Amino acid sequence: MIMRGNEIPKSRHPHIIYWYWTDEVIKNEKYLRDIDTVAKDGIFTLMVMTARDGLDFWSPSIYPHFEKAVAYGREKGIGVVLQLFPSGFVSRIEEALPKNEMTAIVNDGECTVSGGKAYYHDVTRNARYPEFCPVDETELVKAYAFCKTADGVYDPSTLTDVTESATIVSCEPGSIDLEFNLPSRDGDTVYVLTAHYHRAGDLYGPYYPRVYCEIMDRYRDVPFAGVVLDEFKNLPALDFKKTLRERYYGYHFKAAFENKTGCDLDRTLFDMRYAPQGDTATRPAAINRYFNFLRRSTEGIENVVTDYSRQVFGENSFLGLHNTFHNSFENDEIYATGCNWWNLPRRYAQTDECMVFPVRMGMACRCPESLTYDMYYHWDASTFYTKAMHDAKFGGRIHYHAMNDYLYGVDVGSETFLSSIHEIEKKIDLLNEFDPVLPSMELLVVFCFASIYNWYPDETARTTFDLNGKNDVLERVNRLWNAGYYNALIPDDAIRNDEIVRNEDGSFSYGGHRFAKLLFLYPQYADKKTLDWLSDAASQQASVFLYGDLSADSDGQTVSRELYDSLAPAFLSIDADIPSALGLTPNSLLNGCYLEDGSAVFSDLSSLSDHQPLPVSIDLGGHRWEFNYEGVAAIQVNAQGKLVRFVSGNCRYLMRDGKAVFSSDSGEDVVIR
Repeated sequence: MIMRGNEIPKSRHPHIIYWYWTDEVIKNEKYLRDIDTVAKDGIFTLMVMTARDGLDFWSPSIYPHFEKAVAYGREKGIGVVLQLFPSGFVSRIEEALPKNEMTAIVNDGECTVSGGKAYYHDVTRNARYPEFCPVDETELVKAYAFCKTADGVYDPSTLTDVTESATIVSCEPGSIDLEFNLPSRDGDTVYVLTAHYHRAGDLYGPYYPRVYCEIMDRYRDVPFAGVVLDEFKNLPALDFKKTLRERYYGYHFKAAFENKTGCDLDRTLFDMRYAPQGDTATRPAAINRYFNFLRRSTEGIENVVTDYSRQVFGENSFLGLHNTFHNSFENDEIYATGCNWWNLPRRYAQTDECMVFPVRMGMACRCPESLTYDMYYHWDASTFYTKAMHDAKFGGRIHYHAMNDYLYGVDVGSETFLSSIHEIEKKIDLLNEFDPVLPSMELLVVFCFASIYNWYPDETARTTFDLNGKNDVLERVNRLWNAGYYNALIPDDAIRNDEIVRNEDGSFSYGGHRFAKLLFLYPQYADKKTLDWLSDAASQQASVFLYGDLSADSDGQTVSRELYDSLAPAFLSIDADIPSALGLTPNSLLNGCYLEDGSAVFSDLSSLSDHQPLPVSIDLGGHRWEFNYEGVAAIQVNAQGKLVRFVSGNCRYLMRDGKAVFSSDSGEDVVIR
């Protein structure tokens, strides 16, 4: 079957545009004209509405506007999606929250006993949104006295809980002064934990499940095409110019931590800072325990929203967006989202701001759909064109940010921008005939999460965000990708959760996708199950390789000689050239890549911009295939040399062994299947 031009059906996958709603959008019902503009262009099928400039999505007065916008969008063939925006992060929670529902940031510090007294003063610091999430209460959490023997080291025989020895001299929201009466402890150190409770919900408490479900209940009669959470996170702690040593806390947080780990949270916070003299295990074990728990803090709310939104808006309603925040393992991302990007319950892998492709591929392996969406904004419209066409060959699509955006970049809902991106997106849509298939990737890269958040005992690796600054996981896999060694990156959770299958031929499968080789990055502080799994894989001659140091496990215990020796043959040297050491083959297609099923996909912006078709000659199924394209093309041939499917933008010819399969004098968009 050959389909040309307008005969080609629209893709089932959405073309997504972020849509700012402000008072100006409501005034004179501008949102209806916005829908008209998008519908007239004819490319975008999903508009995600988000509140900006103080607009309150909770206000009863907004209901009729939602109702009218959704109905008009459906009439025009456009789905309208609601961003769930409760108070707390972009608007102030006006009602009082009980302390046991609020999230807290714990500060720590120390003072010295002199003349039987010690004095301590603390103020809140490093909260990113104090105007939205003010401190409502401050309290003393715990105080320990001990004899310090070195920086971060103490004599364990002297450790005493001295919380009851404290007198609160003054305490108001965001500030506390304490006096300790310790007549027999002159010269000793007092370590103090104080908690500042912000007017934002504890992620382990009832606030967010309640308010998100209330929002969905409020609008359940409006047939939204779905709902989204954008960058859902803890109350962000952020000041790039200062040193971040604070920790999250809260009544429900503490209860959930202690139920999950069986360890006291207050003592864990102390153990993260100080090691008993001669003890190399307690401190790293505490660091691992806390951060491993923190990483999962947003998952419960994500799952609540997922389950309830499907009840309210339908099982197949759209669910998004991303919870990538600052897209790095070296800043506040782990505090905000836990970097749990791989565990979101989404049909599509969704990220933002040019997240590296290995992460997007690792996420996509777990998702039902093969396409990945990256939310993107910029002040230069041409960057959208370049990114859209570059990403297309890998199954990457843009979630365009944002219509009515006059602050962060181009207004992508303007007629000028829509007309400029129209032909690019129209061509990219042809490639959706080749779903659901991911790029062909030889390499699955697994990294040890503990090695990201645990620098101990290498003080030189400790960053201002209290993380390990000597790991380069994202940079390393991205260098491989850019050199043509396509790979998917996932955390070691996948091993603990039995998600990686070891195949009989020594290869690995993850999410149903097959990888010839597995590279495990930075195994320091990996848990026992992971290390045993790697040891077993290595002993069975699976294609597994390790890179980085390994001396201790997640409990801080020294790795046994037997285990280390079993892994030794799989370790790469620190200066190893990874592609050579693993025998990887780089992608050989100019402007293209192979997919898992043997298809070949191509995308190129200049050919479309200049209307200069690019010629391709490729051997598939024992035959020579030749064609040209503008913008995009893709071809699949079976083992018998029969054409399975072919798409091309402005194609003029397709030939097999010199014989014409398709021809057009002027060039046409074509789908053959």
